[in-house]
Amino acid sequence: MTKLKTGVAIFLVFCLGALAGSLGTHLYLKDKLSHYIKRDHRARAEYLLKKLTEELDLTEAQQQSIRNILMDSASKIREIDRKFRPEIKKIITQSFESIREELKEEQKPQFDEFITRLREKHEKRKDRAPPPEKS
Repeated sequence: MTKLKTGVAIFLVFCLGALAGSLGTHLYLKDKLSHYIKRDHRARAEYLLKKLTEELDLTEAQQQSIRNILMDSASKIREIDRKFRPEIKKIITQSFESIREELKEEQKPQFDEFITRLREKHEKRKDRAPPPEKS
């Protein structure tokens, strides 16, 4: 009975360690990647400037000059994004329509739910390529 209790205790400690490690990794990656995933181009540029300043010990003058360069680039990227977003959306919609045609009838409702979840995720992250429209 003592060996069983020891084995269960070791197993529980292992499971708790794995859970804590997973949670820690999730929180770390969420923090580190949030600048690239959930924010706009200007926020990414500010994050990049911060990292460059830390890595290269930039002076105030360099920071201002580089900020201007990064913000100009962010504006250009945003303009290109606005210009091509409708075309990207059309391609994505067409590809999902083609995928839907390949599915069995019983798979189509699940696929529609999948598309709905993508659309909901997109609503949370406005600066990403949009999911296709429901057909």
